[in-house]
Amino acid sequence: MKRICLSLAGALVAVGVAAPVSGQSFGNSVSVGEDVVIVGEPSYDLRSGVAYVFERDDSGDWVRTQRLEPSDAENGNRFGIRLATQDDLLLVSATRADEGIGAVYMFENRDGTWTESGRLETSDRSPADSLGSGLAIDGDWIAVGTIAHNGARGAAYTFRREGDAWVEHSKLAPQGLQPEDRFGSHIAMEGGRMLVSAGSAGGGQGAVYAFQYNPETDSWQTQGQLQAPQVDEQTGFGSDVAIGDGIALVGAPGFLGGLGAALMYVGTDEGWQLATFLTPFETTGGSAFGASVDFDGRTAMIGAMGAGRGQGSIFAYELDRETLGWNAASQIRSAEDGQAFFAATVAMGG
Repeated sequence: MKRICLSLAGALVAVGVAAPVSGQSFGNSVSVGEDVVIVGEPSYDLRSGVAYVFERDDSGDWVRTQRLEPSDAENGNRFGIRLATQDDLLLVSATRADEGIGAVYMFENRDGTWTESGRLETSDRSPADSLGSGLAIDGDWIAVGTIAHNGARGAAYTFRREGDAWVEHSKLAPQGLQPEDRFGSHIAMEGGRMLVSAGSAGGGQGAVYAFQYNPETDSWQTQGQLQAPQVDEQTGFGSDVAIGDGIALVGAPGFLGGLGAALMYVGTDEGWQLATFLTPFETTGGSAFGASVDFDGRTAMIGAMGAGRGQGSIFAYELDRETLGWNAASQIRSAEDGQAFFAATVAMGG
């Protein structure tokens, strides 16, 4: 049964999968815009995958208005596994398109209808790259991850808007990446800053790399890895990343022996400085707190899809911008019984 497990109230969306008996994947990805929510289902009916468009009707209810599929759809493409929106542009990843090379499809909102307008590809694409495994857009920049590139060391590619076209700009692959690190699994961008996670680095410990765009050299320059204390092979540091107003949150669902955390970093001219970390105010081990995160500069939403023996919860926090202290705001639980895995994905916007 497919559903949005939390009614789309305000600007928060959390999605889980209720009774995963069909093998489908509604809610694997979510993106929120102005009065529009896009939900991906990359394993739809064993086909290419789909993305659903939900919009508010006159009564304020959310209704499905479109189902998007790529024009060159093929079974198993995983279309909808990652989503990103900005204004009237929607990006949809299909990591198994072209026999596993992957592609990112672009849709434009034209007079209220989302229409396919092109797709992103890389110049050095190779079999099984999984292009689109990480995806972000900010202003005139798009960043796309390829976790299986080069022996699964991974890479991230940037595209820049030039007129009406998006042109490949650079390839990011930090020195020292090891096979199976899967660099490019999650990406966040804001104002010339970029964070890219390598979800399997260190045998599951995880790592997050920072980059800064330098307009003088027209290049993205590495600022090294974010420092993370008390990590081990179960930490999962970088399971999700978000940036809001110069502050970053990094999920680590295995932090502190499985309690889970979201680590907070403050952006400086030199890079990112660890400030503090958030933990669930209802402490239960194995909750996967930090598996999903989103942050708009003031409100943080942290997903804990394993809370309540898999029922799932979202923990909300409010940031005091003057003191950089956090106040626990609320906890939102799934209305579903059993293993709904609510909050496997969280998104804010609109």
